[in-house]
Amino acid sequence: IPTSAVVYTGPRRLVFVNLGAGRFRPQEIAIGRESGGMTVVTSGLEPGQRVAAAGTFLLSAVARISTAAQYWSTPSAADGGGMP
Repeated sequence: IPTSAVVYTGPRRLVFVNLGAGRFRPQEIAIGRESGGMTVVTSGLEPGQRVAAAGTFLLSAVARISTAAQYWSTPSAADGGGMP
């Protein structure tokens, strides 16, 4: 895959799999060698799966915001609800 598709998040390596209709799903992968702007994926993807090769910083930011929004809007048993 294009090296630009790989998102480094600490010890994890992610790509955003294209689900169609403008939707993407983060997928953890393991990588091998890199050469000429391409990176070998050793596990985590199936042959033929398409991944985002550009805009991954934006996709990653949107995923983090979405996760944070879910966290803050989930009612907590301790306080009777989410943060105001």
